[in-house]
Amino acid sequence: MVGAAIFDRNRCLVTQRGAQMAEPLRWEFPGGKVEAAESPRQALRREILEELALEIAVGKWLGRGTNPSLCLDVFAASITGGQLRLHEHHSSRWLTTLELEALDWAALDVPILDAVRRELQARVDS
Repeated sequence: MVGAAIFDRNRCLVTQRGAQMAEPLRWEFPGGKVEAAESPRQALRREILEELALEIAVGKWLGRGTNPSLCLDVFAASITGGQLRLHEHHSSRWLTTLELEALDWAALDVPILDAVRRELQARVDS
């Protein structure tokens, strides 16, 4: 599985899982499954277009969350086109570093939070 930490200056886009999804209404870095013959970056671009109607540029790998049956690789990304529309998620938010802590995160996304905080802080400092 792949996820995107979509950055815009000192903010990161996060999405709240839909009520019908596993871990309903928890927050996550949006993304999904890698299909056969897809690279993780290709899958991430496809998933974000399908789920959020956004075109993205995929950047560096930020980190991994795992459990006994799943692995989530999260990449930094930026919007290159489209207009945000939620197709599967309940809601979305643009968050700063300090706002990340206040959310109820999906388990696989929790290990990525420190890397996202560091990336956001680097953007503030530059």
